[in-house]
Amino acid sequence: MTASEDSLLSEYSTMVFRPDPESLCFVLSSGDSLCISNSISSMYADHKLCGYLPDANYFTVRKFGLECSFFLLINCSSGHRTLALSPPVQSPDGNRLLCAWSSPRGCSFYRNGIQIFRIEGDSLVMEFSGLDCRWYPERVRWLSDTAVAYSRLPWYPSDFPADSTLDGGTINLDAASNWILKHPEHWSSAYRGGIELF
Repeated sequence: MTASEDSLLSEYSTMVFRPDPESLCFVLSSGDSLCISNSISSMYADHKLCGYLPDANYFTVRKFGLECSFFLLINCSSGHRTLALSPPVQSPDGNRLLCAWSSPRGCSFYRNGIQIFRIEGDSLVMEFSGLDCRWYPERVRWLSDTAVAYSRLPWYPSDFPADSTLDGGTINLDAASNWILKHPEHWSSAYRGGIELF
């Protein structure tokens, strides 16, 4: 979920502020400020505050680049920053964050895929990452603390009847804390804990 930057800056003015139109600053638990500035000369030219998860203490910043765009999750206690596909959705138990993005092929600088992060202190640990799948992830959602479900739309809709959908799937956390794909054939590649599964 996203919110307008103005409403977030107003509601959380003691935690985040803009000293000028080109800078966005976060007040950390230490009292120091973490500031991010727009830069026309850099690859990433602009950023906007677009969300906050109070329970996890993470702000979401949308980064608009010259050739790509992404989201940045910023912990307001430590300043720890994590790249993500989308604004996060917290698991029912509050221990993990789910990010997913779906953009028509060739129509966006964002990457399609699904990510799962574990909240560990004031930082995030990526537990699962499936990116650049050859279908559009849709209705990605927590079924429980240990299960994520997704639907799929065809990458080339012209090859399928109108309004057709592909079989969906689930990603489940096993007893050894590994995320297991019910349908690995849906994915061209996937990573668990930073290690490529296939």
